[in-house]
Amino acid sequence: MKIQLYDTTLRDGAQQEGISFSVEDKIKIARKLDELGIHFIEGGWPGSNPKDTEFFQRLRQMKFVKSIPVAFGSTRRPKSQAENDNNLKGLLEAKTKVATLVGKGSSEQVKKVLKTSLDENLEMVADSRRLDFAFLAGSSLPVTRRMPALDIKAQLSQFHGIVEVTAVEDHRST
Repeated sequence: MKIQLYDTTLRDGAQQEGISFSVEDKIKIARKLDELGIHFIEGGWPGSNPKDTEFFQRLRQMKFVKSIPVAFGSTRRPKSQAENDNNLKGLLEAKTKVATLVGKGSSEQVKKVLKTSLDENLEMVADSRRLDFAFLAGSSLPVTRRMPALDIKAQLSQFHGIVEVTAVEDHRST
């Protein structure tokens, strides 16, 4: 069995109270994580804020020896179209070789947090996947699409181009 490390410091770690990474901080941390040999470095949510947008622009100029930079994003919003979703556009514009696309897998979260139906939630995944992720799926690198909870894992496997679905339980309401 091969274990690969996926670091979320630059996104999830930056959500801790009192932490606000500058673009320079994120670059320094990414370089250190590469030196440590972390396989995947999740750089943040491109397009969600000016710092992450600049970070992903500068990231394209960096050379990584051991690590693969990853862009993080979510499926489109309910009652909208993927091609009009600014966060998905930011994910595509990041031009990373690997992306993590997350969506709600818990029927309770779909209903209470997204305020939509289970069918619409699955269509959000399918619609988001229809965007041009060819530069991701066409690479020899694994493409990860994270979907929390196991209850829709089987349904998601039908979508062409999803190489790996990792079920991640997340009981937060946000």
